[in-house]
Amino acid sequence: MEDFKAGLSGIRGIVGETLSDEAVFNLGLAFAGLYKGKILIGRDTRPSGKKFSRVLIEAVTKSGREAIDFGILPTPALLLLVKKMKAGGGIMITASHNPEGWNGLKFINSKGFFLNPQQFRKFLCSFKKNKSRFQYKALVSEKKFSAKTAKSCGIQALDSHIQAVIQHLDGELIKKRKFKVGIDPVNGAGAVITRKFLEKLNCRVFSINETPDGRFGRPPEPLSRNLKNLSRLVKKRHLDLGFAQDPDADRLALVSERGIPIGEEYTLPLAFKAWMKKFSQTAFKRKPAIVINLATTRMIDDVARGTNWKVWRTKVGEVNVVRKMKEIGALFGGEGNGGVICPSINWARDSLVGMGLILELLASSNQTISKLRDAIPRYHRFNDKIEVSSAKNKGIFSVFKKLIKKRTKNCKVSFSDGIRVEGENFWWLVRPSNTEPVIRIMGETKDKGKAETLLESLKKELKG
Repeated sequence: MEDFKAGLSGIRGIVGETLSDEAVFNLGLAFAGLYKGKILIGRDTRPSGKKFSRVLIEAVTKSGREAIDFGILPTPALLLLVKKMKAGGGIMITASHNPEGWNGLKFINSKGFFLNPQQFRKFLCSFKKNKSRFQYKALVSEKKFSAKTAKSCGIQALDSHIQAVIQHLDGELIKKRKFKVGIDPVNGAGAVITRKFLEKLNCRVFSINETPDGRFGRPPEPLSRNLKNLSRLVKKRHLDLGFAQDPDADRLALVSERGIPIGEEYTLPLAFKAWMKKFSQTAFKRKPAIVINLATTRMIDDVARGTNWKVWRTKVGEVNVVRKMKEIGALFGGEGNGGVICPSINWARDSLVGMGLILELLASSNQTISKLRDAIPRYHRFNDKIEVSSAKNKGIFSVFKKLIKKRTKNCKVSFSDGIRVEGENFWWLVRPSNTEPVIRIMGETKDKGKAETLLESLKKELKG
């Protein structure tokens, strides 16, 4: 069995170590065997992506399917393409926010959704059974693959993605403001689309890390501590705000007009406020809903309070959020890592959707991003993890039970994904990782000191 890490609907590994050409070939072969019709292939900018796209084309065509390679584009753009072209499925070559030496594959079904857990298990079973069906041979020439690429179609795909987002915005309102915007696409897939999108909205764009070569100019995850250079750019140029993406452009983080990173956690609440405003005069047949995961900030509940919107929570993972959204007919959703999901545009996290909605909120409110942030109740968040053996990770609920007895009096408790405990002014979540031998610890409190104390207390009890 390969040593790559299997997540909820895809795999990741270190190129040449835990993720080999042969593994990619056999995974592509197994996927093409399950999904009939054309298989669309896209990638972020990691140097290994071009080679892996050729390997996937070889696998897909060997299975008797047609493969179309769209080259570099954001993950949400490929999901839109699969649906628009009524393809058999899609494979996105990306390791998301992992370091440069990593890569991976995200698998998309014929409806334009990531594989759900049942579909992914079926796919992995097929991979295990059939990975010796064809003998893999190292690729020695790129010429044989030229007829299978779709470079011109790739440009059209980007235009199609931009148009799909803009048509759901008040574009004229945004254009009138002539925003000055800083961007940091981390030399990833956002580098081929973000400027074009913002300029369509009459924004003046200033950038760093805008070369799509996969040489990340900062740690690839758009956390506040990684956005110092974007913050300097916003402050130096007196910009209205800054946008930072991860390598496959599905996550979005913000920098205020003061040059202060305000974090990924504010992306979804602000985008949600914009979306609610668009529907404020709409008569609903049933209560409108937003779906988020158990680890997403409680700011969403605060934004929804006093409205007719209902907040639903699911297990961690985009595929779980989307599944619940489809089930209840939710109008909005996302994750606290800067992932905005607007189903009328795309059933996936999409940084362009987040940018567009936040610009519209700025334009309609005539306020700065700092004032919009300050209007939302603030929490002090903590995120950490502890390493454990695989055996302890599997039996972690015995530890959870111990925690419950001490910490759940007069609290709301959920067992759907690890343990989540919520009180009046705090919540915390402890859950075993899906892909690593670690236990993740996260939460929020109204008081910074209590956040630090709570985190240390939880770590101590878990280690004990």
